[in-house]
Amino acid sequence: MTTAVFKSGLRKYDAPGEVWRPDWVCYYFINDAVPPSLVVDVSEDYDTKRRALDCHRSQFAQDAEDAEDAVTTRLTTRRFR
Repeated sequence: MTTAVFKSGLRKYDAPGEVWRPDWVCYYFINDAVPPSLVVDVSEDYDTKRRALDCHRSQFAQDAEDAEDAVTTRLTTRRFR
């Protein structure tokens, strides 16, 4: 992300479009130990997100058949859902 933002403002960088650089950039990361500096209320969109996740259920839940070979990630925890 940082590289893309930097290159978007270079006049001699060969890329389509106009030279442009954003005023600020938000980074998203999961770190429960640090309080967020920006919070956006998306509670009205929870149902839409859950329906979208249900369309890709195999990506977010470990399959019972492959449970012993499955890798546990943040996406497969109950907390993610």
